[in-house]
Amino acid sequence: MAKKKTGDGKNKGQARKAAQIKKNGKQQKAFGVHQRLKSHTVPAMQQQRPVGISKNKKKQKGGNAAGAGSATAPAPPKEITAGVSSSTYAQSMRILLVGEGDFGFGAALSLLWGEAGGITATAYDDEAVALNKYVATTENVETLRSLDATVAYGVDATRLQASAVVRQAKKGYDRVVFNFPHAGGGIKDQARNIAANQQLMRGFFACVCGTGLLANGGECHVTLKRGQPYDSWNVVTLAKLAGLRVRHCTPFEAARFPGYAHRRTIGDEHAGDSEISSGKTYAFVERTAEDDEEKKGKAAKGSKGGKGGGKGGEAKGVKGFMGGKTNKVLQTGQSYKDAWKQRHRKGKR
Repeated sequence: MAKKKTGDGKNKGQARKAAQIKKNGKQQKAFGVHQRLKSHTVPAMQQQRPVGISKNKKKQKGGNAAGAGSATAPAPPKEITAGVSSSTYAQSMRILLVGEGDFGFGAALSLLWGEAGGITATAYDDEAVALNKYVATTENVETLRSLDATVAYGVDATRLQASAVVRQAKKGYDRVVFNFPHAGGGIKDQARNIAANQQLMRGFFACVCGTGLLANGGECHVTLKRGQPYDSWNVVTLAKLAGLRVRHCTPFEAARFPGYAHRRTIGDEHAGDSEISSGKTYAFVERTAEDDEEKKGKAAKGSKGGKGGGKGGEAKGVKGFMGGKTNKVLQTGQSYKDAWKQRHRKGKR
């Protein structure tokens, strides 16, 4: 005759079953996270990996990842790229994040690496304001601090050296990152809005260039939305006036930073990922004396090519000035060719 299960035995069986389901679920979740992270691996890194992996090793890796045993998920990638490989953020770098809002970008970057000791994430708002404006602030800050990142509130992007936290990097930062900067304030007049944001960027660039904030070979990354009024900020010109130059400009791909979502200065109620679908990241570096000499050399070479020595150079210059319209006449009755020759003789070209 079959024995009747007691209530205590039934509870123990259910507990064992629940524990096994929970264990399997964690393994599947870890594998799923790894699979998603693999899609964000940088092309440059893939080229650096050894290619001579045997089939047995591949099978072994696949079995460990998908099996129901005690296998652990492989380590996440150590680098990530926004756009192309030349704008890499590496785990070994010292990275300063400015104007973080809810600290979402820093949290996303640190989770990809599983460690964030080189990240210093800062926000303009003080802690009370940030917690009130953005729901995810608490979770993101806990993530950053649990992975050894440094977090600071109340840091003004135009007075970075005033922050003791920012000054801790004695040798400067390899990357100074300002994603989607905005002066806020709800200024409706577009001209005043543009002026306010230009003032913000001028102050920021002044902090970055010639102050030791950037390490040797370091880059300053500024990500903006495309179109107006952002194009009218003329950040490239402002950076140039501060002593920086553009190393490259790449599309900002938010999908490469899982979990990151753009937050506006006004708060969560006006957040939207669609707003950053067409963003672009400028990578600026400090301009050197060699850069200036190279620019002068190119300018002199171009001037020499335009004057050209003889009819060949003159013809090239005439074509550039006239756009190939040799048979047209100016309102003064002068031909395009004669007008170009006159300007050329006066040395105005």
